[in-house]
Amino acid sequence: MGFLTSMRKGLIFLIWILFTVPIAFAEDTQVPRDTVEEKIEARLNETFKIVLDSNPSTGYTWQPVFDKKMLKLEKSAYTRPEQQIPGRGGKQTYVFRPVKAGRTMIELQYARRWEKNPAKTRKYLVTIQAPLQKH
Repeated sequence: MGFLTSMRKGLIFLIWILFTVPIAFAEDTQVPRDTVEEKIEARLNETFKIVLDSNPSTGYTWQPVFDKKMLKLEKSAYTRPEQQIPGRGGKQTYVFRPVKAGRTMIELQYARRWEKNPAKTRKYLVTIQAPLQKH
């Protein structure tokens, strides 16, 4: 009878370990909620667009972060959906002009100004090449 009691206590302890240890370590890991990375090939002084789904009525807006020595933000515009349905989102368009050849990153964070972490992040690795030579 003592052997079965010891086995039962050991089994209970093992089950307790299996459920508590992963929970303790899981709290320290932070996985981005929604991150997407894309590559863009661009030419020096030739504009390119980034178009994203957006719904400012929810309080969320896209916030661009980029190197102003490499890129100039030419235009930022929100386009409403064709059908005006309450709560329906539209499109946010950013137009950039590369001003220096090389590689740079554009990060767009979809966030509410009063919240610490963005709900979505879009990252674009931009390779800027010299314009094509006309022959």
